[in-house]
Amino acid sequence: MPALPPSSRSAVRTRPFLALFVTLGVQMLASLVLTTPSVLAPVVAPRLGFAPERIGLFVGLAYLMAMLSGLWSGRGVASIGAVRISQAAMFSCALGAFAATGGSTALLLVAAITIGSGYGVINPASTTLLERHSPTARRALFFSIKQTGVPLGVALAGLLMPWGLATFGWQWSVAMAALACALLGIALFPAVRRLQKARNPSAPAPDAELSAEPLNAPPDERATALPRLPARVQAGATAAHDADAMRVEAKPTAAGLGALWSVLRDPPLRRLSLMSLAFASTQLVFVTFLVSMLNLQLSHSLAWAAGILAAAQVVSTISRIALGYAADRWIDAAPLLGWLGVAMAASLVALALLQPTTGDAWVFAAAIFCAATGMGWNGVYFAELARTAAQRADVATVAGASQFFTFAGSMSGPVLFAVVIRAGGSYSLGFALFALLPAAAGVAMLRASRQQRREA
Repeated sequence: MPALPPSSRSAVRTRPFLALFVTLGVQMLASLVLTTPSVLAPVVAPRLGFAPERIGLFVGLAYLMAMLSGLWSGRGVASIGAVRISQAAMFSCALGAFAATGGSTALLLVAAITIGSGYGVINPASTTLLERHSPTARRALFFSIKQTGVPLGVALAGLLMPWGLATFGWQWSVAMAALACALLGIALFPAVRRLQKARNPSAPAPDAELSAEPLNAPPDERATALPRLPARVQAGATAAHDADAMRVEAKPTAAGLGALWSVLRDPPLRRLSLMSLAFASTQLVFVTFLVSMLNLQLSHSLAWAAGILAAAQVVSTISRIALGYAADRWIDAAPLLGWLGVAMAASLVALALLQPTTGDAWVFAAAIFCAATGMGWNGVYFAELARTAAQRADVATVAGASQFFTFAGSMSGPVLFAVVIRAGGSYSLGFALFALLPAAAGVAMLRASRQQRREA
């Protein structure tokens, strides 16, 4: 993917906390709506004439649509802006949730398609906003806080939907979640002016905000036009900027399969994307099958196993923030992701070694170790993706294409794990086999980081 000139942050006033509030709120409500069917399925699905396990088809279709919509999100962000795309995501999730209240097969398909389509454009839009507005020295922390919207949304669904089911009925509960999405979408209208800079109608829409500063500008102005980078990068970036012989105009970025191919042929982006596939697959396997393993294989009560999963959501929220802080202060994001992959593999092995005779404290510790590593990586990943993408092409397009692999891991992991179980394997065997994925991805990230340090 050809390198493009970095965008100038001086063109629009940075509003880091407003950007964080917007992206966190959108992520949390979208996760709430996407998780709601899974929470209500055991009770509601039989009333509608479906087996509860068929919720997997709903979630799978939603993630498939998220994968596809993310591929084209870059053009939408470039054309109408990241905040307006976030509004569209909220309205799409609201429409899908309202459709689900109909309860028919056709309307549930519409719900899965519209919710998934909205969910798929959220990360590219929020990555663009936080890349532009978050402080460079705190970027990983900002991305990590934004990503806590996922466990917070899941926790809200787990707390509010059963209460709403008992108090108002499932249709009104889902309708209120839809209303919350619609209200947030409306509330974001003032943020459009504050977070997006006005686009020049004569400029090419796809990457209008990526044009370089005039090369005849004074050296000090050209230096300030560069993004705030670490000192070891700033000098090289300034020299490269001075060496340009002509003004570089941004080209329209490819969308769809073109964007996917651009990520695949770029080694750093390909490595990050495949790493996210391995990590997301591991994360969904842990979340999907932890309760079943604790209950069916280790003979713990269902309430105790569900309590462990709830504790895992809390731990993952804390872990995301802590890892983001660490990536800003002590260790670069790329090697941190590598070590996280190794730790993730170790935590899955620890989970696989549990026996029915293992003490409760050790079972709890193994599950929390998995939650802290396997569910804490997302914010650091998006921060590193934003940093890498900003050096190559527009952030939203790259985030959407890389996210394709992330959601592919979310879809395929539970399916492959289920194949192991259906083939006669145990939950322990499944977790042990899946430990190979984050281990391989982590080692690849560490090797690439060492190679980059040697070449620096």
